[in-house]
Amino acid sequence: MALSEERYNELKEILTGTRPPVPDYPDEIKAYLELADSEKVVRTAGDHDYTIYIRKAHNQTPASPLYIYMHGGGWAVGHEACDDYYSCWMADQIGGVVIDVDYTTSFYGDLDVMYAQTRDALEYAAAQAEALGCDPARIVMGGFSAGGHLTAGTVLRMLEEDKCPLAGVILAYSPLDLRLKPRVAPATERDKAMQVRGAAYEEMVLRGDDERRKDYIVSPLLASKLLLAKLPRTMVISAQLCEFREQDEAFAKTLSEIGIETTSCRFTFSGHGFMPHFRQEWKEASLRTARFIKSC
Repeated sequence: MALSEERYNELKEILTGTRPPVPDYPDEIKAYLELADSEKVVRTAGDHDYTIYIRKAHNQTPASPLYIYMHGGGWAVGHEACDDYYSCWMADQIGGVVIDVDYTTSFYGDLDVMYAQTRDALEYAAAQAEALGCDPARIVMGGFSAGGHLTAGTVLRMLEEDKCPLAGVILAYSPLDLRLKPRVAPATERDKAMQVRGAAYEEMVLRGDDERRKDYIVSPLLASKLLLAKLPRTMVISAQLCEFREQDEAFAKTLSEIGIETTSCRFTFSGHGFMPHFRQEWKEASLRTARFIKSC
């Protein structure tokens, strides 16, 4: 069933009204902007404009890796200041280039628009790698939460066509099976509000079409082992306090069992969204991520 205009407005109100406050990051974090030069590129895919920020590290090494960074935010929250800080920091850590993708959100476009833009960003990165001083054989794409979901679905679609130029994939606390619903009753009013928000994220991006949850592009955990066997090296990051932990770790287990070189890390003191928001274990997780990228 298509999403009515009335329901769209209700979901928009839920997502706007329950959005957590944006943190005021300390000067130490804001200074990460100085680690890389930045260039803004506007492109069009899925009949919508979207923006790419190219972060070129001051310490870039010859034939460096190129990392395509897909932010999270429940498909509804766009690029934020923390993504600027984080992508510049990561560019410095890998001694290379980060392409930070600000895709169209679910307020303005549906999931197919996002998939089209994710693919376009990947193809753009592959075409520009040498001009950016990177090795085209060392391109890695990764994302957090919704960004990881978009990464997984896009990569699976491209693998079907044998057109995926990636050396590695990173999925951090990503929803990989949209058929699943929260199993734990909310303990507090805040928990209840966040559960309502989570359901609104999914209903908005799927435009009310629950049948899409059964599609393995939308729920990558359902993909065949034959298709998953085409994946490049993959890193899966899970968080102990994240509702997606079990599905993330099930995905990593499947990859390992079919012979994909898989790095799986669970961070036991962290919850959803901890890495680009610089919470507790963010640096350990991000340094591991940087090592993975550099090893590709």
